[in-house]
Amino acid sequence: MLSSRLSLSLSLSSDVSLPQNARERQDVSKVSREELEDRFLRLHEETLLLKQKTHAQDDKIRKLGTKLMRLLKDRGRMERLAGGQAGGQLEVRLRCVCVTWSWRRQQLLTSHSRRSPYGRVQSRVNTGVKKDDAPSLTHLKSPRSPEGGRPPTGLLPRFGHSLLEETRAEVRNLENMMELQRSHMEEMELEKEELREELRRREEELRRREEEYKEKLLQNTSRLRAQVSSNIAVIKLQKQLQERSSSVSELEGRFIQLQESQRTLRLSHDAALLKVDELSTQLKDERKTSLELESKKQSAAISRQGLQQLQERVGELEQERDLLKDSNEKLVNSALDVSWQQRFQLQEQKMKMQISQLETALQADLVDKNQILDKIKMERESSEKLTEENRKLQIQFLEQKQRLEETNDGLKFYSRENKYDVAELTEALLLIKKRKSSGELGFLQEKEQEEQEEVQELRAAHAETIQELQKTRSLLSMESSICRDYKVELQAVLQKMEADGGGFAQQLQRQAALLDTRAARIKKLEAQLRDVAYGSKAAPVSPLDGPDEEEDDEELLQRGENLLELQLLGASLSSSALQQALGDQDSSTFSSFCTYSFHLSELHCTPLASGSMPRYGFTSRFVVSVDEGFLQYLRHGAVKVELHQALGVDWRTLAGAKIPLQGLLEAEGALQGSAPLLGRSEGTPSFGSLEYRLRLRVPMKETLRLHRDQLHRDQLHRDQLSADQLSADQLSAGPQVQEKCQDIEIEIQ
Repeated sequence: MLSSRLSLSLSLSSDVSLPQNARERQDVSKVSREELEDRFLRLHEETLLLKQKTHAQDDKIRKLGTKLMRLLKDRGRMERLAGGQAGGQLEVRLRCVCVTWSWRRQQLLTSHSRRSPYGRVQSRVNTGVKKDDAPSLTHLKSPRSPEGGRPPTGLLPRFGHSLLEETRAEVRNLENMMELQRSHMEEMELEKEELREELRRREEELRRREEEYKEKLLQNTSRLRAQVSSNIAVIKLQKQLQERSSSVSELEGRFIQLQESQRTLRLSHDAALLKVDELSTQLKDERKTSLELESKKQSAAISRQGLQQLQERVGELEQERDLLKDSNEKLVNSALDVSWQQRFQLQEQKMKMQISQLETALQADLVDKNQILDKIKMERESSEKLTEENRKLQIQFLEQKQRLEETNDGLKFYSRENKYDVAELTEALLLIKKRKSSGELGFLQEKEQEEQEEVQELRAAHAETIQELQKTRSLLSMESSICRDYKVELQAVLQKMEADGGGFAQQLQRQAALLDTRAARIKKLEAQLRDVAYGSKAAPVSPLDGPDEEEDDEELLQRGENLLELQLLGASLSSSALQQALGDQDSSTFSSFCTYSFHLSELHCTPLASGSMPRYGFTSRFVVSVDEGFLQYLRHGAVKVELHQALGVDWRTLAGAKIPLQGLLEAEGALQGSAPLLGRSEGTPSFGSLEYRLRLRVPMKETLRLHRDQLHRDQLHRDQLSADQLSADQLSAGPQVQEKCQDIEIEIQ
């Protein structure tokens, strides 16, 4: 089998022996994409076939190897069996020899017990037989008796010496046979070892041959692959040459047709040029007439503006006339009413007097204020002095008290030691009274009066200091109340700042969440665009209708915002339009996708869908602020959707549709419908229909009501701001009026 395969591969290599480097390779840039794809697919199929063939050859080689190994094992087993049979035969022969030897020995032993003709004669040779001491009864018989002396009839007399020699000869023969068998066994073992060595050599040779065979087989397979690839390239080149020749013939036919069509087009072009000249002349006439009409229109507009200006001037003149009439009437009334002027003069004089009085009172108040401040300073100084004197007096009082206590202690001590009598003490008191009555103790009374006056002055100063302290306490309480008010205002401001900070933090979180959703949406769109670019089908994005997602979106919504959901369900395409757009291609392989943009958002793209009834199931969400621009867009705008055909990396726009948005202003729930798809080419005006679904998270009536409330609140806020601004202007104008009044007063003085 192997030799037949080698011969077959050699024959194939000899048959297909074209030099591969001799062929010129075609430039890849000149070959079209479809041809390259066809070549690639053919090469892929051929490589698959070659792989299958190589796998089959490898399987056959494995089978042959297993068969060879089995044969080698069977051969060794047979050799072992043959060696075992020879050894068994030798063992059988040896057993037979042993049996015969034992039989001969037994026979020899039995022969010693027989009677010999010369039993009485002792043997000269030691035969190993035991001699009988007592003569047997048989020896007493006569030699002539038939029982004792004669051997039996038919048997020759055998003697022990001859039998022993025979047995010895047989034993020698058997030993020789054993030696021969042993030598034969040794020769067999040597042959067995030689056969094993030869078997090993054969196995090594077989392995080496097998490896050489595998190498040759690999070389042959690589050579065959190269030859097959070269043959395939030759076949492809031949096919390409045939296709090119057929395409050249087709191009020649087309060229002839194009020449004929060019002639007809030249004739039609000349006729069209004539028509264009006629139409250009008509267009010039129409432009002239339109320019004349526009000039008339402009003159009419100018005249209207002039009339409006004249009417405005007439209205202004009428207003001036009315004002002049009113002023004239007032002048007449003022001229007739002289007493009014006198009253005005009297009022002016009174006001001047009041102003002068107020100035004098103000000056007097200032003087009094200065005097009071000086008195307060003096009182403060005196109170400080009095406090110091009071402190000194308290110190003196404490010292006197200590001295008095010391004198009392001394008196008690002396009274205990000396033991004064009561009579003596009474006499001393009487003497003191007499001296007081006579005036001898007047210096003591003067000191007491001085001390009482000082005490009264100290009491008055103390009362004044208490009053000053009460005043300072009231001032401090006022300051503490003011500080409390400031603290309350500060806390309110801090709370407002915290609330504003929390609002800003929430707004930042919302913006971050919106940015995250936008980034996720951008990633999804990038993945979809990547799938579209590489021609792979993407799974449809499931619509976000879960309650958790709705709650998240509602939390992200701010005041005055709404969430609009636009879902493209699918499309139904007409078969005629598909045939005209695709040509000979199968409609089942047709893959499409849609792109659209809503209001001010970016471009959105649906996933790929195949067939004449593609189902996209793609949902987009837009957070919109409900204002006048958005409402105007809902009233007059529409979402433009374009249908594209995916062509690998490229695409082609086939049709477009417009989804109206006016129904959202009236519908309370979801709005579902279909929009016609209009083809881009003139041959396919109607391409099919597009199914869509629109829904606002907050209904439009509620949104409009909230929008009106917001407008009303904004208007009130503007009015409040204008009123605050007016009051601020008036307050700022107040000091200016006062300054003017002061200037007037100064001028009068």
